[in-house]
Amino acid sequence: MTSSDEEFHQWLLATFREEADEILTGISINLIELEKVGSDSGAELVEQVFRKTHSLKGAARAVNLRDIESICQNTENIFSLMKRGDLCTDADLFDLLHKSIASIYSILSGDHTPGNGSAEIIHALRALSEIAYLKNPSDRNDAKLMDIPVP
Repeated sequence: MTSSDEEFHQWLLATFREEADEILTGISINLIELEKVGSDSGAELVEQVFRKTHSLKGAARAVNLRDIESICQNTENIFSLMKRGDLCTDADLFDLLHKSIASIYSILSGDHTPGNGSAEIIHALRALSEIAYLKNPSDRNDAKLMDIPVP
């Protein structure tokens, strides 16, 4: 990569971090609101989190942050299930979703080496994948369950 390519990539990463912080703040606020009202009453909140997660996934893909992309894909799968009414929320699910958001913050802050996911990130990602798979085994091709490598 040339020096100008590297500079451009660094600029993209900085822009991504700013955008990701805004999106994650919105997701966190929506999750807290959703916990209060429940997924049955919070269809609009579920849709908002789904869309924000989808946007963050695409932005992460653009800057080649595969771990964030994977976490977002699996989170998006969960919210897809909620949108269809195939998954009821509970405290454990919200804890897992909050841990997934915390994992993304960890990656963004540099506390995580890309491709060498921490146990927490791997656990959260696999748990999200399992929930999506167990709830929709017939849709596993649509779900595109993703995983990150075990170090």
